[in-house]
This record gives sequence, C-alpha cells and structure tokens, in this order.
Amino acid sequence: MEGDPDEERVRQLTQMREGMSRAELESERAAAMYADYLRRSHEEDLSDIAAMNIIYSPGDDAQGRKIIVVVASHVPASTVDLDRVLLYLIRSMDT
Repeated sequence: MEGDPDEERVRQLTQMREGMSRAELESERAAAMYADYLRRSHEEDLSDIAAMNIIYSPGDDAQGRKIIVVVASHVPASTVDLDRVLLYLIRSMDT
C-alpha cells in the first residue's frame, strides 16, 4: 500500500517553499488572499452596497486605463459592514 497522498503533497510543497525567498512567500500569500476576496465578492449579494453609488467611472486616462472614483462620503461607515464595501470595490475594479 502506498503512503498517504496528502502527506506526500505537503512534503512536496514544503520542499518547494524552502527554496523560496521571504518576498516570494509574501507575494504568494497576498495572491491567495486576493483570490479569496475576489471569490467572495462574486458569491455575495452586494446590491445594497451598489445602491449607495460609491463608485463611478468617468472614463479612461490618456493611456486608455479605466479611471475609478470612490465617493467615500456615500458610505455610512457606522452602519455598513466595511468588509462588504471592500468586496464591492474589489469586484468593481476587477471587472
């Protein structure tokens, strides 16, 4: 009988990470965190946040990049879950 495939995968990942620099590990961690936020932003119903009109795009800059304006005064910080606002910002800027 072969060994546990999960233990083998953990061993392989450990060996890979031992060769990585601290900056590479931090970059990998940040990418994983962003991927999680992006996934959550598409799963949650953020229509209440969208109704606040906190983001609009007036057009593109001289290089053709999309301009995003965040109107923070439209966010009632004392009554809104700011984590959900972050999810809405991520969803808006990623599309």
